Amino acid sequence: MKAVILVGGYATRLMPLSLRIPKVMVPVAGKPGLEHLVQACKNAEIHDVVISLNSNQKVIEEYFGDGSKWGVQITYVYEDSMSDEDKFGAIGAIEYTLKKTGMPEECLILNGDNIFYGLDLKRLKHAHAGNKGHATLALYTLEKKSEVELFSAVQVDEKGRIMRFQEKPKLAEAVSNLASVGIYHVGRPFLEEHLPEFIKHRKIVGKKADSPGTLWQHFVEKAELYGHAFTGTWGDTNTPETYVDIHKASMTYLVGNELGGDYTVTEGGKVAISPDAKISSDAIIHGPAIIDSGCEISAGAVIGPGAHLMKGVKVGEGAAIMNSIVFRDAQIGSKALVNDAIIDLGASVGSGAVMEEYSILGFKAKLGTKSKMLSKTRAWPFVEIGEDTVVGGTIRLPEELFKNELAKEPLY
Repeated sequence: MKAVILVGGYATRLMPLSLRIPKVMVPVAGKPGLEHLVQACKNAEIHDVVISLNSNQKVIEEYFGDGSKWGVQITYVYEDSMSDEDKFGAIGAIEYTLKKTGMPEECLILNGDNIFYGLDLKRLKHAHAGNKGHATLALYTLEKKSEVELFSAVQVDEKGRIMRFQEKPKLAEAVSNLASVGIYHVGRPFLEEHLPEFIKHRKIVGKKADSPGTLWQHFVEKAELYGHAFTGTWGDTNTPETYVDIHKASMTYLVGNELGGDYTVTEGGKVAISPDAKISSDAIIHGPAIIDSGCEISAGAVIGPGAHLMKGVKVGEGAAIMNSIVFRDAQIGSKALVNDAIIDLGASVGSGAVMEEYSILGFKAKLGTKSKMLSKTRAWPFVEIGEDTVVGGTIRLPEELFKNELAKEPLY
């Protein structure tokens, strides 16, 4: 059996972080998100893994190599595209990838930005074998029904057959809060017959074969599609909001020994601390949290819950960092507050500054003393925000000013 992981998008919704790092490689609970998927394939005894990617994502191959470290064999299929406009689209990429690597009898297809816990891929395989349908889709019950507008709404009968599939429906029209999560077990007949038919149809109507949801919506009455519901945790790294939220949820599953450091258990969860991190005895660490090598945390600082400080991060006295991802060599000034936010490599937050939820401070950007980034604000690489300033929205610099600098830096 073969697994195809789709990672070829350009992640425009996660900019400016995705200007430097592919969204599937952002750290989630201490590991690149894509590593969680590769490990899930291994756990399901799927050893033939194909990663479909674009020509700008060679860092993924550099990280995973042939896959032997994870007990799988990884093959890479590159699209010859340089932007979102000229890529095949997800469905087109599936067809292109299988033409390059051979058509299997059965294929597991996964969106590369998926993060999940509680879905057993072996059970998904057995469910598909039992229903003998064309495809079996993993389904997850959304906590907030309003989220169907971002994903899908699926209606199944008592046997699990999908009767209706709505791609990003309006809330008032949604048939359920059961959503397709971008994980599909598909048989060869569907891949050989229905997939090319749909791609041809999309070309005729002048549209790209992109969202898999449009594929299932098109075939829900023509093919036998089944659902396999699971409970647990599911999310993606598509946007700052979904990335921060799935990171927070995933930290609950943190296992300190796997991260290569010591860990202790607090009331909130495990805390994994690198042996060479320097932490003041007057600092407070709430689990779950990850503190990597070379970090320095000053007196009175509060770290966690849900915080990941990567290598060399320096935190000033009395600063607080919660539910946030802080990349290598970032600096957080005294009494700064960072909550549900993302700070990229080498960026700095001034003393007394505030980063509100889902804000991103880009590569080597600076947030001045006593300044504030409002919720969902994005500051591009090398942006400098002055003292006593409140900013919102998006603050950009032309990409040509920093593109070469980004290319020189390692991901982590």
